[in-house]
Amino acid sequence: MAKSKAKTFTVPKDFLLRFFQEVEDNDLDHELLEVDEDGDLCVKIKYSTDERDSVMNLVELEAEFYDDGEEEDED
Repeated sequence: MAKSKAKTFTVPKDFLLRFFQEVEDNDLDHELLEVDEDGDLCVKIKYSTDERDSVMNLVELEAEFYDDGEEEDED
């Protein structure tokens, strides 16, 4: 039996569509924990070790989103 883990993401409004598209494409179990004062969502992704690669893809997408945002802010 695969071990169950969880990872929490803070998802900004500008990243919602891409984030949840990836979650749905990979059929990941997710739970909305809260919405902060900026409208960003705190989402918990529950996954098995078999789904680890899908969660790591989310981590990479998140990093790319923030990297792109930082470059735009510097201009």
